[in-house]
Amino acid sequence: MQAVFDDAYGSLSTLAAAVYRRLALHPGPSFTSAAAAATAGVAQDETEDALEELTRAQLLEDDGRRFRLHDLLRLHARETLRRLEPPDDQEAAVRRAVRFYLRNAQRMDHAIIPDRLRLATVPPPSELGDPSFASPAAAFAWFDEERPNLVGALRTAAEHGWDEPAWQFGEALFLGYHNHKHYDEACEVYTLATAAAARAGHLAAEARMRSQLGRARLEAGDEDAAAAELARSQLQAREAGHAGLQASIHEWTGVLELARGDHGAALAAYGEARDGFARLRNRRGTALGLYGLGQALRAAGDHAAAVEALAEARTLIDPAADGLTLGRVMLRLGQAQHAFGDLASAQDALEEAQALMDLHGAPLYVARAREELASVAAAAGQRAEAVRQLEQAFAAYTALRSPRAERVRARLAELSGSAE
Repeated sequence: MQAVFDDAYGSLSTLAAAVYRRLALHPGPSFTSAAAAATAGVAQDETEDALEELTRAQLLEDDGRRFRLHDLLRLHARETLRRLEPPDDQEAAVRRAVRFYLRNAQRMDHAIIPDRLRLATVPPPSELGDPSFASPAAAFAWFDEERPNLVGALRTAAEHGWDEPAWQFGEALFLGYHNHKHYDEACEVYTLATAAAARAGHLAAEARMRSQLGRARLEAGDEDAAAAELARSQLQAREAGHAGLQASIHEWTGVLELARGDHGAALAAYGEARDGFARLRNRRGTALGLYGLGQALRAAGDHAAAVEALAEARTLIDPAADGLTLGRVMLRLGQAQHAFGDLASAQDALEEAQALMDLHGAPLYVARAREELASVAAAAGQRAEAVRQLEQAFAAYTALRSPRAERVRARLAELSGSAE
């Protein structure tokens, strides 16, 4: 095979040969022409010509949207690169690839929610070849497609000791993982990012990444590990003197305490979050504190107060800039209204939540809204509508490989049994 590859490589133009060699350094399994151009350090139009030549020479796979370098060809390209290009040039190619994915991960993050707590600087303006994020849904779609490359770029940054970009990946990818889960992968991402921030001596960033790791541990079901990470991150945020970060960690501590069933501790933590953000005049943060308070109040059985807190949170969110967060609030408001006995208002809120989540590309939350709509329909005696909503929720959870699929399956079986 070496001889076959050498013959094919020997027939390439100088430009295509250079692109081929440098693609061995791309951090993930497949790539777009824009990513190839960034890695190779070649203009976009020239790169596209080179990719076409490589495809004709059968040195590259092209499915019409993305390109892939077969594992054996990647090894050949890497050995050829080592022979022909100095180490400094090779490192420069890796840096370009890492920068490409970090820049676009940050742009993705801003496209989903423009105004949220961030420590890294605002990403640079769009450059030639960057993806276009016309909506949060488009940004989430890019995240889902590029996840292997994004994680690969973070691992590469960590291996090279490029600590600033490594922790910044952790911050930029949070919304993707928070809405589309992948718990084990999220834990790896935040572990690498936390270690990078610590090596960089950036205490606030370490606290931020550690708190994200705590949240991911909680979602993965490890409450003790989550508690340890959140407690340590709060100490670090306090030492760094970052009031906004302290308020954010209080909010996530509320999530933990609510999961543990300690309603009093959850109410206290969410209250600290709300008050901390209010002192900073941070409307979105204040809304998130109220959002948590609403959940804790509902869990404690104070449904009227829960509805009041969530309705106030709703007024603080700009629907044009942060429809995703508004959708989450409407989901919880619908649950609280249902618990309070106001089925008509609950249905309206949940239908709004479903529409917002669908618009913003958050299928897991669409399924959650459908679950709740099924509960409202069942309470109203509309069994057929309840079954319809649950069937659609079950299909979505199954496609997402969510453990909630089994819970919905059981509810469907109960409804079928009650009909008999």
